[in-house]
Amino acid sequence: MSQSVYKVHHAIKCIDLIQEQIVRHPTLRPVVLLLKMILLKHGLNQPYSGGLNSYSLVLMATAFLQNLGIKDSISKNLREFLRFFGVYFDPHHCMIRDHQLLQDNSILLTESMTVYDPLNAANNVTRTAFRIQDIKMLFTQTYEQIVQNEAKFKAIYEHHNMQQIINEFQNVIVELTFNN
Repeated sequence: MSQSVYKVHHAIKCIDLIQEQIVRHPTLRPVVLLLKMILLKHGLNQPYSGGLNSYSLVLMATAFLQNLGIKDSISKNLREFLRFFGVYFDPHHCMIRDHQLLQDNSILLTESMTVYDPLNAANNVTRTAFRIQDIKMLFTQTYEQIVQNEAKFKAIYEHHNMQQIINEFQNVIVELTFNN
């Protein structure tokens, strides 16, 4: 199989995997969209400049939701994702493999971050994320801003329309992350 045919075949499998995870975790799509927006606004969304690519973010969010997520709460899942990956996740001793968050303090991972592709176990999809410390700091700061501005977010919790929640979260997140 040629390299380009393999890439197309793998891309189709990735799309299928993401669609399966969206069905399994209804808050995955809005959480990832909000995280992508935060990373984009801070220039941390491109792998060639040390940021996180979209597929990596989907795998991170899937592992978080599967292991620590709160069913059907976009706002709480976003907040807790930011807290977990900003404050607690140690990229030198933690990794994500097959949608599992794994920690082993006895080893020191040599890459800046390790998230294995469930479709190709040898592929660390975050191998180019050399700005992981900047990403962790951004996640921590965004989490802290959300906690400090809890009243703005409590009103959003009451909405049941997914698009309205996403729109309001975008407005508040943009306001918080760009006024500092």
